[in-house]
Amino acid sequence: MQIKNRSTGETIIKGRFKTFAALIEARRGTDLSYADLSGANLFEANLNHVNFCKAHFRRAHLSEANFSGANLSEANLSGANLRGANLSGAKLAEAKLFEANLREANLSGADLSAANFFGANLSGANLSGATLWNANLSGANFNGTNLNGTNLSGATSKGLLIRNIYTLGPMGPKKAYLTVWVFEDETFIYQTDYFEAGYFKGSRDEFVEAINQLHQNSHYTTDYMAAVQFVDILAGPHGKKF
Repeated sequence: MQIKNRSTGETIIKGRFKTFAALIEARRGTDLSYADLSGANLFEANLNHVNFCKAHFRRAHLSEANFSGANLSEANLSGANLRGANLSGAKLAEAKLFEANLREANLSGADLSAANFFGANLSGANLSGATLWNANLSGANFNGTNLNGTNLSGATSKGLLIRNIYTLGPMGPKKAYLTVWVFEDETFIYQTDYFEAGYFKGSRDEFVEAINQLHQNSHYTTDYMAAVQFVDILAGPHGKKF
């Protein structure tokens, strides 16, 4: 088994091991920048503090792996399965995470500056204290994500500057989470994947109208309206339709 440099094609490390995880652990301390690990199975691997700068993990199986403190700056993790992975304190500046599965991953305190999360699934992930400065969050799923203390300065979605993202819930008969995107141009987008009538995406007023049509002043209406009023208090103006 061997791991090659994706740029030069030269072998970085090799050995008689059954898994990539065992090979990396045995050669701990090796600089794995530019390593090509596309499609590799690193399930539950202990990769903390390893240098993976500019490495490729496209469509790799990385669920529950430990990348705490690792350097993944400019790494390509597009399509990778990182569900439940520990990326706390990791460096992912300018990393590519197109359509990556980061569900329930721990990204607390991670540096995600200018990372590209286009279409990524971050539902249930922990991004508390993380830095998302200038990150691209277009099409990302923040259903139930912990964004406490997250730095969103300069972050964008479809070219719009993000002021804040609020996740509230669970609520309603399906115990859904509500995600509210607040943009600097005062556009608000209310979004939930598990709304009673199916996927919902719309303005504040459209969301309120949908609630009233579905629940007709039931206790679910009270819960949803409390969430809307909470965002009103935090974010200020109701915003215009997108």
